[in-house]
Amino acid sequence: MLEEGQVVREELFDLQNGMTVCGVNRQETELLYQDQFIDLLTNFTLKKGDSVLDVGANIGMFSLQLASRIEGLQIYSFEPIPEIYNILSKNSNIIGANSITPVPLGLSNANRRAKFDFYPEFTIMSGKSMEQKAKADIVERWMDFTKDKQQDDYILNHEHTSKLEKQEVDVSLTTVSDQIRRYGLTSISLLRIDVNYCGLEVMDGIEEQDWKKINQIMISVNPKIDDISRIERYLKTKGYKLSMVRCKQAQGGSNLCNLIAKRTETEVAFLHLNQNELKYMGPKKIEEMLFGHLRIHLPGYMIPAKLVFMRNLPLNQVGKIDRKALPMPKEMSITSKELARPENQVDELLISIWAELLNIEQENISVNESFFNYGGHSLLLTRMLNRIKQSTGVELPLKSVFNNPTISAIAIELQEIMPVANENTSQLVDKILEGIDLIEGLTEGRLGKLTFSETK
Repeated sequence: MLEEGQVVREELFDLQNGMTVCGVNRQETELLYQDQFIDLLTNFTLKKGDSVLDVGANIGMFSLQLASRIEGLQIYSFEPIPEIYNILSKNSNIIGANSITPVPLGLSNANRRAKFDFYPEFTIMSGKSMEQKAKADIVERWMDFTKDKQQDDYILNHEHTSKLEKQEVDVSLTTVSDQIRRYGLTSISLLRIDVNYCGLEVMDGIEEQDWKKINQIMISVNPKIDDISRIERYLKTKGYKLSMVRCKQAQGGSNLCNLIAKRTETEVAFLHLNQNELKYMGPKKIEEMLFGHLRIHLPGYMIPAKLVFMRNLPLNQVGKIDRKALPMPKEMSITSKELARPENQVDELLISIWAELLNIEQENISVNESFFNYGGHSLLLTRMLNRIKQSTGVELPLKSVFNNPTISAIAIELQEIMPVANENTSQLVDKILEGIDLIEGLTEGRLGKLTFSETK
């Protein structure tokens, strides 16, 4: 997605579990990860082929959690605020568009347009306009999350809340039943609702004939703000067995909890969230694992300095890898200010040889950069040594160049060997000149006798 321009590097954040996701900022992304990956205690049942509705998905962290652990789920993630939906959509593509379907709608008790508050700096407070005590609870969650962390950016506090930039956005709302009909769903294994204290409003949008299609429900609630007893009575009348799960993150600050509702006939089972079960990992984690594997099985000089991830390898007309079309690692694309320039004629000679073999402009080659970082390999290295021998008459040992594959290192070794070679050549030239002088000093008769005796 980076190569295709669908995301920019500043939007990507590496999570502790090795995944890479899009987010608005690092602090909020880590808080959502803490809430919905680490501290989310679950006791619901899911399997391949199940359908999930994620209502109030925000950037999609809960959906990402499920899709990264259970293959074959069909997750519908609802987020009505366009700026947040844009991030959700990118995350659905990162994990695989076949697993997560982002939907730019909010769910309520009727189809209508509504005004929502959008906080660009703090999106988890975005949504239907809230009372001050509800905002304060979200701030408590943030302060509890950050109290043991050293943050370089702002630390949100109660005073800062009123100063946050707020935009009013027009959003489209629909109902759960309308979405069941739209996607032709005959069964919903899990309905997850996280809509800032408006869970009852969402459930009011479920028509009576659709309740039996919903096997499990998880609602984020706050006992200080939500009317928990009313929600429990409502769900019990629909035939659900209830349990309350207190989030770990809430234990130090806010009272955030998850109310779990199951059909009485639904088998109670735990979905074990083991980090090792992840089906998706980000490029940073993959690179780390690959390098670890290579260090175990390869000698140091054969370990690449950089890995480049590609969807497909470029092929030439005969179906072989087109090495000239392989991209340079972006991190290795050194600017002219960072280039170590040639200091002598030997450096310049080697740069010209590298440029020809590697198909690189001479001005883009640094004398301190490894041959292998520019796309070199063992075959090209052998050809480089042959070119050096043709140009200087010096045959460098392959192993020494493998161990120090930079122009500056090779040049030093060449300069140490070349004086000896030059001295031997000079002595040979002196002997030839002495022979010429001797021949020129001979008379024609003497020269004829020498030639006659050699031909006998």
